[in-house]
Amino acid sequence: MTLHLIDVEDARAFGCVPTDDSGRVTAFLEKMENPVTQSINAGCYIFSPDVIDKIPLGTVVSVERETFPALVESGRPVFGYKEQSYWLDVGTPAALFKGSRDLVDGEFQAMQSTVIAPDSLITGGTSIGARCLIGAATVIDDCIIGDDVIIEDGAHLSHSFIAHGATISAGTIKNGHYLSKKLDLPIPL
Repeated sequence: MTLHLIDVEDARAFGCVPTDDSGRVTAFLEKMENPVTQSINAGCYIFSPDVIDKIPLGTVVSVERETFPALVESGRPVFGYKEQSYWLDVGTPAALFKGSRDLVDGEFQAMQSTVIAPDSLITGGTSIGARCLIGAATVIDDCIIGDDVIIEDGAHLSHSFIAHGATISAGTIKNGHYLSKKLDLPIPL
């Protein structure tokens, strides 16, 4: 079992994962005021098949709080792979939008088979999924748009997440919303 570790400047907001000189994980520690290490779990794992086989089916399991500590306590080899590439904790809507903006090179990025009306204005690092239709005179800023979305003419969307398959009606104006086929929820940014 190997997990991706990253060193952060301030580890107080995260659980810490100390390792020995060989990279073997020695503990999984909950958030603490004075962390013993700056190494945290970056959320990517390589499981051996026998570890996966021991995770119970049909029940909710936290691998971070149950499986990993049990492996370490039993003496099973659990290693941390440390490196310092780009990493972002996307545990809040604001962080998710930042991560999306960081990924997009330029004002927006649209996936294959998406059709965008020439008079639409798309800015702010917007990410647009595949097979979308963006109507005339739309204004879209800093949005994450899933696949197969239709945004009808004249819609103005900013800081919003539009889920797969949603249709946004003509003239809709939304700032900071989660929009799907059935939901329209404000996003606390």
